[in-house]
Amino acid sequence: MRFDFKVFVVALVLSNFFIFSIAVAGTDMPKELVAELTQYPGSSVMSATTSAPLVQAILDCGSAEIDTVYGYYKKMAIDNGWQVHRESKSAGVYNLALRKNNSGAMIVVSGANGSTSAALSIMRR
Repeated sequence: MRFDFKVFVVALVLSNFFIFSIAVAGTDMPKELVAELTQYPGSSVMSATTSAPLVQAILDCGSAEIDTVYGYYKKMAIDNGWQVHRESKSAGVYNLALRKNNSGAMIVVSGANGSTSAALSIMRR
């Protein structure tokens, strides 16, 4: 079965819009996500959702450097057997699309005004 990243990105954008509109601080990371991508040290979970097949979390990484947070998640993903499908970096936003078996993942790390956040998503097939 082939994983369709175009559908995944559209689902991610739509669901992120929904997540940001109902963000609640103090949430725990979904266990399905923790199995692949643990919470960044010192971060807080701003929102999390599990709606099969999509699992997501938005983290506030405080004043951590964007390069440090991105490097943390990229290394963790590769160490956990994920393959980099696409990678892009622009001013203040780093994106990493990943594949593993029939699943896809997206890591988006953004930073502005001394604050960094990370959006982690996994879509299982």
